[in-house]
Order: sequence, then structure tokens, then C-alpha cells
Amino acid sequence: MDPTTTTTTPAPTARPATLSERLYASAGSRSPDPCLFLETQCAEGIVYRPIDGSCNNLKQPWLGRANTPVLRVVAPDYSQGGLPRSSLRGRPLPSAQDVVSRLMPQTDHQSYITHLFVIWSQLVSHDFALRAAPKNKAIGPCCGEGAGERCIPIPVSENDPFYRQFNRTCLPMERTNATTCNSSQPEQLSGSTHWIDASFVYGSSEATAQRLRVFRGGLLRVRPTALGDFPPDVANPKAACGQHPCYDTGDPRTNQTPMLAGLQTLWLREHNRVASTLSALNPHWDDETLYQEARRVVVAEWQLITYRDWLPWLLGQDRVRERGLAPTGPCARSEYRADVDPRTANDVTTAGYRAIHSMVQGTFWLGERGERTGRISQWLQNPGPVLEREDGLLDVLQGMAFQQAQDLDRYMDNELTQQYEPTREPDGRQWGHNLVAVDIQRGRDHGLPGYVEYRKYVGLPDAEDFDDLSDTLHQKDIDVLKELYEDVEDVDYYVGGLLERRKAPLFGPTFQALLEDQFWRWRFADRFFFNFVGFPHSFTKDQIRAIEGASVARLFCDNVEGFRFVPRDPFVKTNYNGNEETPCDSLPRVDLSSWKEDSHDFMHSLISFPKY
Repeated sequence: MDPTTTTTTPAPTARPATLSERLYASAGSRSPDPCLFLETQCAEGIVYRPIDGSCNNLKQPWLGRANTPVLRVVAPDYSQGGLPRSSLRGRPLPSAQDVVSRLMPQTDHQSYITHLFVIWSQLVSHDFALRAAPKNKAIGPCCGEGAGERCIPIPVSENDPFYRQFNRTCLPMERTNATTCNSSQPEQLSGSTHWIDASFVYGSSEATAQRLRVFRGGLLRVRPTALGDFPPDVANPKAACGQHPCYDTGDPRTNQTPMLAGLQTLWLREHNRVASTLSALNPHWDDETLYQEARRVVVAEWQLITYRDWLPWLLGQDRVRERGLAPTGPCARSEYRADVDPRTANDVTTAGYRAIHSMVQGTFWLGERGERTGRISQWLQNPGPVLEREDGLLDVLQGMAFQQAQDLDRYMDNELTQQYEPTREPDGRQWGHNLVAVDIQRGRDHGLPGYVEYRKYVGLPDAEDFDDLSDTLHQKDIDVLKELYEDVEDVDYYVGGLLERRKAPLFGPTFQALLEDQFWRWRFADRFFFNFVGFPHSFTKDQIRAIEGASVARLFCDNVEGFRFVPRDPFVKTNYNGNEETPCDSLPRVDLSSWKEDSHDFMHSLISFPKY
């Protein structure tokens, strides 16, 4: 008998309506009108965060909702008709492939930050942005004569140092879906919610959320194995990934690498662990309450760890403290700002945040000493054989926690620039796409202005010629930019920002400023942020104190067999600033006893605070 049948059987048709089904029953949310999000309606007294990210800001309920436009920090710069940005003189910008070849070779610069930080960063990005899928997926080839209007292929020069051996003259790429609903210029859509809300676990639509649920005990579907629970398979694994298993989660990018799928598995197990504990504490709670309460706890843990433990390594301890971003401690602030636009900024998700690609290790460790290794291209879209072997998940998580990442600089691993989504030639040679060239081309597709405009936005002097960039860039890099670009105003924001000398631990001034602003807006414009008090949905003080016991190390110990000792802070290498391995038994826990209530209290809360 298939062991998945106990957890994947569809729910009975007579099950109670879920939160979002009740919330939008009369709002017409399934209309094909692409601008309908502007008319989002909400029920009163919402206690649980809607799956699709809506109804957070009650004055503008569509803000933060999935499949809505991203925000612009700096006004867009498209060519006529909303076409990708061209040069100041109206000519094509240099090929993104040529820019990468000249400026971004592979070099080994080890960081004090671990590879776990990098993959956690990827998970954060999958929480706040997803390139909206095109309405018509069959757009045809994007290289050659058949290329359609949605194509923006990346030219490859005939003397390219890598691709010339394969006679490649083009790398295919298609444009992102955009809308003009609330702007005269095209604005790209995010297929995920715009919040830090663990949408990668639960999905950003009611259809996805329902597909992932058991509808019993508040649990999420799993595929049980002798090695523990893993995410269930998608409906057609071979069509989606080419093989089994092909994991189905709240985010369609889960299967990209074993590391990413490992973190997704970790959070799936954490949800079910929390739901089971809450069920034991409150046997009178129904499935919907258990699911929503477990989700509240998991989202709170995700927000806490991301803002308290991960963000200081991204932006710097001092900057996190000065901006009031820390969710705990004497500097913690709890003040909701309904006047702040929470949406993900195009300038961040399409440029600044993608700089973290330079930290990726193309060869990743398995085990805490790298006893075994794997290459990203070897296991791209095929994480199962790595994770579902004896101690597979343990090895992947230990590898991330102990392997040092690459430094954040202009140097990129060849696994990203030459072997991404690889193709094998008949003679055995292999070539792939260039993910970093895609980063550059995507900025042009989205109409991001040049680097000079972002300098001005953050208060740096205007640059009238290339030599004016010497206050932020090294002269040797400026010299290469002169050879690649016709005018200083043509330099891509992603390229200029990546070349900046550091101002903070990782970033130069332009990326740093926009990232600080983004994480500030996500925190203080989120009415459901876990430490905000005074709302019907707020946690009690005891519950907030309990949530503060969460940590990455605790997640490892609670959900993966084999962990006995873990680095107290797995985001940085052991022995850095006293970061020592710690026994699991000595780590703080999230004590869920403050969620226990008797049935009388529960019924009273339903009457006092309507959930739907």
C-alpha cells in the first residue's frame, strides 16, 4: 500500500469552510479582471492573517496581496512602449553576458558567514517575491527567428570565453508579467505575498493552501518515509521535475537545490510538530483552529529568527539597532504604521537583494566537515536523492551550518554563470544558463534606472562621468565599465551596486540604504507582526516571551534526527565571536503551554473576537 494515502487523501466535501473561503465568499475574488485587486474587501474582526496577504492594511486592503504590483523606490526608466531600458543614446546596452564575463569571474573569497545564511536568504526572497507566471506559458523559443515579443534574449558574442565552444549566440529569457492598473508605466507583479509571512510553507493562494492541508488536526500533508516526513509529491512529478520525488510546498521553487528543499522540509516538520503539540494541549480545538494557531506560531518563529538572528548579519548589528528593527531586547519597538506602503520594492528584489548570489558556493558540503560534496548543477531540480538517503537531511543542514559562504563581492561561482540549468552535449561536455546575466537583464526588463540614479536617491553626489564614481568604486572596476558602457548613466544598478566598496558588513551605500528601508517597511507596516500588541489577533505577553525561545539551532534539534550538538548561531562559522557548538538539551525552547485554554475560555474567545 502507498504510505502516502493516510496524509494525501482529499478532504471530504462536507468539511467546514476555511478562513479564506469565508473571507472572500462574497468578494468576487476569482474574477478574471486583472485590476480587481484594487477592490479587495475584508470582513471585520480578522484574527488570522489571510493566506493571500490581503486585508493587512484595512485602509488599502490590497497592499501586500499576492499577484499585485511591486513598489517603485526610484521612477522606472523604460524604452518607448514599456520596452527594456536602452542606453542614454537610444542604443542597446552591452550584453549582460559580456558584462559578467568581464567583471564577474570565479574567485575563492571565503566569508565568516556560513552557507546556511545564503540559503536562508534565498528562502526569505521566496517569501516576499515570485515572478508572476505568464498567462500563456507557450511563448515559443526565445532565441532565433521565432522569438516572440515576450522574449528578451541575452546576446552571446562569438568570442565569448565559455560559450563559443558550444556555438551559443544567445541565452533565452522571457519578460516578467506586468500591469498598468495603478500606474502609467508597466509594473511587475509578485505571485507571492509581499510579507515576511512564511508563504513558502503555506502558499499565497487559497487553492495552494488547501492542496497542502490534511484537514485533520491542523496538519500539513507529508510523505512519510523511514527517514522521517518529507513534503508530498506534486501531482505529476515527472512532468514538473523529471523525476520522483518532486516536492509540493507553498512555493514552486522548492526543488531548486537540496539545501533549499532541506529548509522547506524543516519548516514543514515544525508546523506539524507545533500543530500536534497544540492539539494535545487543546483537544477541543477543531482542525481549522489548530491549523491557524500553528501557522501563527510558525510565522512568528520565522519572523523572530529572520529579524533577530539573520538580519544583523545582512545589514549590520548597529544598523538593525539604530533602525529599530530588532524584535526583542531593550531596543525592540512595537508600533504599527498603517501609513507605510509594505510592498516589495522592484529595486530590491530585482537588484540589491540579488547581490547575495555572489555568496553561493557552487560545490556544497554534505556533513559538518564536508566529508561529501555535491555541485548545484548536478542536483538542480532534483533534491530527493540527496535528502532521502540515510542521514541525508542531517548532512545537508550540517553542511550549510559549517561550510563558509563566499564573500559578497563581484566574483561569481561558475555553477551560476556557466552551469545553471545545464544541457549536456553528445560528447559529454556540459553548458548551462548564466543566472547572473539574467539578474542584469531582469533589471533592464523591469525598467530599473541606471546606477547613477540610485546614487542620487541615497544622497551621493551626481556622477557626470565615469571618474565621478571613484568615491564608491575601485578605479580598476571603473576602467572596465568605461570599456563596456558608452555613458556613465548606462551602468546597470545591479552592476554598479555590486562593485561598490562596502559601507556595512556586506553592502555598499546604495544596496544598503534600500535594503534597510525595505526591511523596515515589512516590519512596521505588517499589522500581524508577531510582537505588535493591542489587536484582537495579538499574542499575549507570555506567548511572545515563549516565541523568543525559537532559534535555527532549536529547529534543527526539534525536527531532525541525529542532531546532538549545533552551533548556537549557525549563520556564522563556529568559534567566530565565541560561536560555539551547544548541546541540544541546553538550548531554549518555545514553551507552548501558554496557548492552553479550557473549552469555556475558547468559546468565549470565539464570541468576543470573530475570526472570519
